[in-house]
Amino acid sequence: MFKVIILMYYKVNHRAVARARAHYLQDARNAADWLWDHRPSARANGLSIDDVRRVVGDPPFGVDPRVNGAVFTAGRGWKAMKYAASCRTVCHNRPVARFYKLAS
Repeated sequence: MFKVIILMYYKVNHRAVARARAHYLQDARNAADWLWDHRPSARANGLSIDDVRRVVGDPPFGVDPRVNGAVFTAGRGWKAMKYAASCRTVCHNRPVARFYKLAS
């Protein structure tokens, strides 16, 4: 009985996390598009995931932060052109890609 309850909890929790991941990813992609269209500095310097996270915040509880890697996918018209040090303290100045939107 206990195994069944744990399995049911995992399935419900897994679905909730998957929905939260999808919503967060869509919000982050929308924020990246908005930043590109409305911020001249984005066109001059490119966008990094740090810029997007300032707008949408961190992923919700239970969602792996590596989901941010899917925001700037090649199929969505973004291309990494250069790298810069991350401004987030948890990243310890590791390089992050700066993306530019390709002409549609």
